[in-house]
Amino acid sequence: MPTCRTCQGEYTHQECVCPACGQKLGRSVNLCHKCGLETGGQRLCPRCKSDVSAWGRESLSLGRFVAKGGFLGLLPTLAAVILWIFVWGPQNNSIHHPIGSIVGIILSLLIFYTLFSSRYSLRERTWASAIYHVPGPSLRSISTGSMLIGLTLMVTAVTLYLLWETPTHFSQKLIFALVYASAYVGFTTALTLTPLGGYLARLNERVPQPIFVHTDRLLEIVVQTAARTLKEKREPEEGSDAPRKFEVVDVSRSPTDGGIRVLVRECRFVQQVGHDSGIRLQWTEGTWAIDADRWGRIRSLMPSVNKRPMSLPLGTDESLHPRLLSGSSS
Repeated sequence: MPTCRTCQGEYTHQECVCPACGQKLGRSVNLCHKCGLETGGQRLCPRCKSDVSAWGRESLSLGRFVAKGGFLGLLPTLAAVILWIFVWGPQNNSIHHPIGSIVGIILSLLIFYTLFSSRYSLRERTWASAIYHVPGPSLRSISTGSMLIGLTLMVTAVTLYLLWETPTHFSQKLIFALVYASAYVGFTTALTLTPLGGYLARLNERVPQPIFVHTDRLLEIVVQTAARTLKEKREPEEGSDAPRKFEVVDVSRSPTDGGIRVLVRECRFVQQVGHDSGIRLQWTEGTWAIDADRWGRIRSLMPSVNKRPMSLPLGTDESLHPRLLSGSSS
């Protein structure tokens, strides 16, 4: 079952909805049978209503990445091979040991492939750092720092070569090998992140932003999920589908993990017997505290006794407070 990269929700091809009328498209590819719209292959995620077809058009192979600038990340590996063959190879006795080049080449290739494979995680991390506190440096800081470390270590390796041109202890060769191999690691990290950052910038122009970037859309997903959860829990007990509305009393975002905390007041009609023995409809209320992660996955749903509206934190969309949202149980 595919997963929407925008909200991390699972869906099936038949569940995707039409961008115009919001109805399920079923097996149709380019035509909505409900409103007659030519969708051009565009399909919306049933959970977050983002275009999943945009991600379907994204297919970056390793070879294509190398051809479109990623070869920069392979230059340190190529340099290590050339130096090994033409510089260190002809020397009978030097501070260089072949294991230094071998380790440097292997680590450089591993880092290159790991960074390429983690491109979508790096994209999410970049977006997350704009919403909440993400531990660790930014990708730009990592790239710059890695280049500086690589230059420093390479200068150190040259200095050691000049000082220990004819080594007398194996420990000298070991120290040189560690410094020499680590320099290539620094260069590979920096030169791989440079074209990778450019690719991610272009990717952001073609695909939807992660759902945790938009508090209003994240709020809708959380409230609708909570409504379905409450409905599933009550159906065996009530045996009826009483209409419900959910009033958002408070919304806040966690500064540590980007999660969302929502306080909602649930309103529903119930039948009660009046003093005149007649049947009448009356509104009843219940307040719920919802805690969800940055993808809108509910972590806890508990009754709340706190009915006082709390202040919204800085950066929260105040248009959400207060607001009536219809749950799927209505």
